[in-house]
Order: sequence, then C-alpha cells, then structure tokens
Amino acid sequence: MRFFISPVLVLAILLTSLAAEAEYRAFELAITDTKTGKIRKVTTTLDHIQFSGYHPVATFETVTIEATWMCKQRGDWFTDICPNPANVKNLQGKQTGQESKSASYSPAPASR
Repeated sequence: MRFFISPVLVLAILLTSLAAEAEYRAFELAITDTKTGKIRKVTTTLDHIQFSGYHPVATFETVTIEATWMCKQRGDWFTDICPNPANVKNLQGKQTGQESKSASYSPAPASR
C-alpha cells in the first residue's frame, strides 16, 4: 500500500512553520569582586545562577542581575543579543533633547 501525503497538509505545515516566532530573555549581569570592589558588566542570555555554572566565577565574586528584557527575535547562529530597550530609549532621548521617564532597577548591595 502506498502512503500518500495530501498537498494541502504539506502546505499547511509549511505555512505554520514560516509563521513561527521566537523570543528569549536577555540579562545584564554585574559581577562584583568583593575584595577590590571592581564591577564588570556582562550582557548574556544566562541568568545569574546559570552564568556561574557555565563561566568561571571566583568564590569572592558575586553575580547579580542589573537588568533584564525580552528579545523578540531568534537567537540561533551566534546572533548578537538585542540591546536593552531602556538604554536605546535613553540614547534616543538624549539625541533629541528629551528626557526618558523609564525607571531603572538597581538592587541594594548585599551586606556582610
């Protein structure tokens, strides 16, 4: 018995796969050296817990989330992470002379 695939079924599968969308969350992490107080910022798709598992972080360094946003694009094939929309709005406001009214989040420093 021959197996027959309907052309309508093939067309429906192709159209739904073309309409598929993707998005991912981006993070701006602050890695603080508790000995010297130096802070370095990293933009990544990993949160603060995942980042420590994939990248070397010293025991005297703390990793905190400074900002997070959604990227409404595909993130495969080593594409760049989309920029933080709050930063883009701030830059556009400075270029046009307008102030941005977006709030920024900065966590309180950990006390030890």
